[in-house]
Amino acid sequence: MKLNLGFLTLPVDDGSTLDWRGTSFFLTVCIATMCAGLAAGHSKRLYEAGAVSPAAYFVANRRMGLFTGACSIVASVTSAGMLNGTSEGMSRYGLVWTLGPFFKALSLLIASVTLAPRLRARGYTTVLDPLQERLGARTGSVLVLPAVFATVVWFATILTALGSTIAVALNQPRATSTLACLLVTLAYTLVGGLRVVAVTDVLQLAILITALCVVVPVAASHAAVVDDLYVLAEPSHPGSYVGTWQERVHHVPLGCLRPDGSLNPMSTCGYEGMCSIRCTADERVIAYGWLGGQWFERALISLCSWTVSQVYAQRVLAARSSADARRMGLAAAGMQLVVSSLCILLGAVGAAADWQAAGEDALEVCVDEPAYTAPCVLRYLCPPLVRWLGVAGLAAAMMSSLDSCVLACSTLLTWNAFWVLFGRAGYIDRGTLRSILGVVAQLTMLLCAGAGLVLALASVEVEEMAYVAEDALFTISAAPLFAVLWDPAANAYGVSLGFLISLGLRLASGEPRLDLPPALLWPWYNELVSKGPAPSQSGQLFPYRTAIFALSLLTSVLVSRLTNWYIFTGRLKDPSWDVFCVGTHPALLAWADYCGDELV
Repeated sequence: MKLNLGFLTLPVDDGSTLDWRGTSFFLTVCIATMCAGLAAGHSKRLYEAGAVSPAAYFVANRRMGLFTGACSIVASVTSAGMLNGTSEGMSRYGLVWTLGPFFKALSLLIASVTLAPRLRARGYTTVLDPLQERLGARTGSVLVLPAVFATVVWFATILTALGSTIAVALNQPRATSTLACLLVTLAYTLVGGLRVVAVTDVLQLAILITALCVVVPVAASHAAVVDDLYVLAEPSHPGSYVGTWQERVHHVPLGCLRPDGSLNPMSTCGYEGMCSIRCTADERVIAYGWLGGQWFERALISLCSWTVSQVYAQRVLAARSSADARRMGLAAAGMQLVVSSLCILLGAVGAAADWQAAGEDALEVCVDEPAYTAPCVLRYLCPPLVRWLGVAGLAAAMMSSLDSCVLACSTLLTWNAFWVLFGRAGYIDRGTLRSILGVVAQLTMLLCAGAGLVLALASVEVEEMAYVAEDALFTISAAPLFAVLWDPAANAYGVSLGFLISLGLRLASGEPRLDLPPALLWPWYNELVSKGPAPSQSGQLFPYRTAIFALSLLTSVLVSRLTNWYIFTGRLKDPSWDVFCVGTHPALLAWADYCGDELV
């Protein structure tokens, strides 16, 4: 098969054997990235009295430049959920329901204006430091667990997408390619921490942008792709990759939802063998309202998840000042918008491709597994040289997110768990603790990487796994953090109760992606609703995640103010009952003095 670009004709290789030349090119890029990272890691600034300096390892001595920091943020955000997830989402549901490219840039913008300056001005090391500062070391350490879980799941998401990309595009075994990339990433991340990760992020982002700028026009020129992508951008077109709000909202794959909860069978078949559903106006209104709430909730989760992510916070906390942290985040938001546009174009090419005309086995590989859409574009729509560059670009982007995830997970466990529990409590001498902190960080890094690898080898649904990570951050971690950052009266009693309520309700609501059945059935529950645009197989059509978040935040605020009133007005006769020491907390004492007689 040949690819005609007008000015150049290139051969397209559809072979099913291992692509040795592509594998060699990919390994060369990996080794070059590893060498760049190792070279950046050999710096005296990483060490302090012969041991790894925590300030250098976790926040790069707070001397990260604006350009390096912005590139590192974009490279970390642009991972599996953005690359493979965008192509998968557009193939499954259409662009209307693929919210990552739109809301991640907006999320970075909001976080840069509201969160980044506040965190940097207070000199925090992680995004969870405000929780431990207000709630205490032990109570705050419990809240580390949801953030670590979300980071590990996101790490597994990237590994899954990385393995599938290389396996499909280069015909390599998925487990082998995944393990090779993981080892390369760990090799330089273990050595130098954030400084090394940021340096390699700049290189990897440059490779990604170059690859996307080459792959998209070349793949769009393939004979298997519709001649005019603008035609398929029209929502009224039967093969539109954009989708329409009404069609995606009221449509369910097995039929229409009746008022009694049952499903109508498919009744008619329309253009090009694609089946359509005959529904009444009443049935459409019912389903429209339910799934519309799901779209809003998914958008809100995508918008808020990055504001509480350690991956993002670690970069802005490494800025020289709070003003630099704001500028770094704003620059990253603008750059992310550009990269997101390229990812959307890649997804549009994949959604517009006729895989039956692309190759002998393309239909089986690419249609049955929408998660493989992006690597399918590289394998079946690009000539070898462009394919190899595309694989290198996608792999570079995912490796930049891998090192960011594993470093973020290690930082949370080392700083917010090990350092706080053992250092502040005095169980280990601080001098001894500082000397072994680097080793502890490296061990926790290996632990997080191992957990992510096990999870990655067991799943291939990239977009759904990424949504689980965002879900955990939004429903469990966001409300406590927002409460302590913006409510001066928030205390350990209110935040802890809000956290327990959100955790209990979220587990009781079930999670089909983790095979967790629902014990709590929210309004509009319907177990017959199959997996479609709404991110739920269990039939929880009510936007319950938003309700859990709001309930947790409201509980944190109200219970905190109630307990503060009880303690600071002298109604608590025995101070020993104040197990969280709220009555002696400096920040809460200052709040009580400010309120004065209003508390009585």
